[in-house]
Amino acid sequence: MTQTSTLALIGAVEAAKRLGMHRQTFNKLAAAGEVPAAMQLPGRTGARLFDPAVIDALADQQEQA
Repeated sequence: MTQTSTLALIGAVEAAKRLGMHRQTFNKLAAAGEVPAAMQLPGRTGARLFDPAVIDALADQQEQA
């Protein structure tokens, strides 16, 4: 994991919006490790949080493809 301020992290819903995909599709990609989570909250079903810069870079890659 990278050193990122937790105040700057975004959840799966916001990350999915930035990538232009459905939340469930995004969650499947994140669970498979195709989208790197910056951190995961504690607990068996802890939410994954994402670095917005990484998500925006992935969105840029999608646009260029």
